[in-house]
Amino acid sequence: DYYGRVDGVLYHDDWGTERAGFFSNEMFDEQLLPYEKKFLRDFVKKSGRFVELHSCGRNGQYLPEMIEMGVDYWNPQHRANDYDELFEKWNTQMSFAFDIDIPHGAGEEEIRRLVRDFVDHFGGNGRILASIMTDFTDPSQTDIARDELYHYSLEYYNKLYHRNNNN
Repeated sequence: DYYGRVDGVLYHDDWGTERAGFFSNEMFDEQLLPYEKKFLRDFVKKSGRFVELHSCGRNGQYLPEMIEMGVDYWNPQHRANDYDELFEKWNTQMSFAFDIDIPHGAGEEEIRRLVRDFVDHFGGNGRILASIMTDFTDPSQTDIARDELYHYSLEYYNKLYHRNNNN
């Protein structure tokens, strides 16, 4: 009660390199899975909380284990993982945070196009969170991308779910 209601846990544990996981799946199942499952699924999930995992490395090989241990949402390391492969294979069972890369020097038109392309590509069942990665020396890029993500996503999901909302 001291801290108020906790809605979820953001769990960080790096399990790999940019080429592959640190462990074979057999070793992962033996050394990590029982303990991760006990905490994440048996304690956090059973208490009605959400589990987000950030794990650097090319860790798609562990997705069955992630699901078994109760992870709802994985924030994979961008350049180490194939977003399309993860999306096609696992998006009905796992939510993801994928980056929208905005290149250095991109203008407003390009930024808005990149955001719309991302939403069109990954937006179908609503289980992808967009993480906007911009040129940090130009804060206006972030403002433009956020504006486009908000307005275009609203339009996209209103059409998808046959809603007549303009807010």
